Amino acid sequence: MYKLIKILSVIVIVFTLMNMAISVEAAKKNVAIMPIDTNSNTVQTNSESIIYKLVAENMNNQLVTAFHDNDNFDVIDREKVNQALIEASIKAEETVEKDKVIAIGKKVKAQYSVAGKIVSAKIVENSEKNTIQAIKKITDQKSDDADTEISEDEKNDDDSTKTANSKQAGDFEGKITVDLKFINNETGEVVFSNEINSTQVGISGADALRTACKALATDFVKRISTKTDNVAVTETEQQTPAEDNTATDNISVIYVEGDVLYIDKGKDANIKVGDIFIISKKAVPITDMNGNVITVRTMKVGKALVTEVNNNHSICKIIERDESEPDAIKRGCTAKKTDE
Repeated sequence: MYKLIKILSVIVIVFTLMNMAISVEAAKKNVAIMPIDTNSNTVQTNSESIIYKLVAENMNNQLVTAFHDNDNFDVIDREKVNQALIEASIKAEETVEKDKVIAIGKKVKAQYSVAGKIVSAKIVENSEKNTIQAIKKITDQKSDDADTEISEDEKNDDDSTKTANSKQAGDFEGKITVDLKFINNETGEVVFSNEINSTQVGISGADALRTACKALATDFVKRISTKTDNVAVTETEQQTPAEDNTATDNISVIYVEGDVLYIDKGKDANIKVGDIFIISKKAVPITDMNGNVITVRTMKVGKALVTEVNNNHSICKIIERDESEPDAIKRGCTAKKTDE
């Protein structure tokens, strides 16, 4: 009798756990991810076309990963989505209209669909261009004629070390803007529609773009996971104050001469004359065990005051420098608005 009761208790526990698992699975939302539009109908150079295609491919991959990593969603198999696109005579990297997005989403039994288009994508090389330092090097070289001549092998080793250290610091920035939509296939409502920006560094142009896509995909899934099934927005969602702040989170120093400094944001990021920015330099990236860049540490090297604001850039005056590194403010540094 005791054994029978024990067996029945085990069966009850097993069924309870199965029901809990089924409930969790049922609560998940099925998502179909459409191919990202490369915006090929715009005028693009050959290099821009390559970059846009690379970003589109990376965005698709990173969106799949981001949704898989979120407990609220399940991703419809990509092969099923591709087959449905072929049957609808829609080519890869082509714009998929909202009605077709919903139809394909329903066909693959997805409650929601993701559609997107690349607005802009570029790779910026953080090359150091300091004329004063270059002149100083030439002057020093002429004054050091009496010094022992460095062997060619030593020179090559020194150059290799400098190159390696430079790459570790992140020689490239990937800057992307993608217009993403999250659509409820059952109601036809656009749950989320907005342009999202991402700027990340990497040891190569491709690495910088991939990291930017990963950050953008993670940000997108985080945003839509806070939306409820019953909430819909207009085709172009109005930014909240919190989202406005993200516009000033990814600002780069693009030119420095003396105490004059240019940053790559202006009226487009709501920057005003009198704003103060903390200038930081990028340190060695932190990577995971596979060598993927997780984050890049920064170190404050000074402050700058905005003196002129244009549509897409601002001019600043350097008002503070790190005494231990007075020449650390240069192209490639980051700028973050402060109330100090």
